[in-house]
Amino acid sequence: MINKQNQQHLFLGARTFIEPENILFLEAEINYTNIYYQNGRNQLLSITLKRVLEAIKDEGNYVRISHKHAINKACIKTVTANSVRITGGKILKASRRKSKTLSILNGLAS
Repeated sequence: MINKQNQQHLFLGARTFIEPENILFLEAEINYTNIYYQNGRNQLLSITLKRVLEAIKDEGNYVRISHKHAINKACIKTVTANSVRITGGKILKASRRKSKTLSILNGLAS
């Protein structure tokens, strides 16, 4: 179901492709995933966040900070005990269960 056509696009099905290297963060909405790109564009997929993360795991360095959000580690600016600020100034809340992940990410913040 997942075909890598070239290094710039990752195809998920017949008409759906994503650009993993340009992803800022991903947001789950039940069985859909919103992908927000660094250029301000967004894309809605009818695939769960878990499946999207499985598809892009070899294409970049992404981390899930809550049930609803996953972020591109390269876009992290600052990390606090319960949130992450990413490129563009957006602040994403992290879940309590991901506090260990946030402490690891704190060393990556630029």
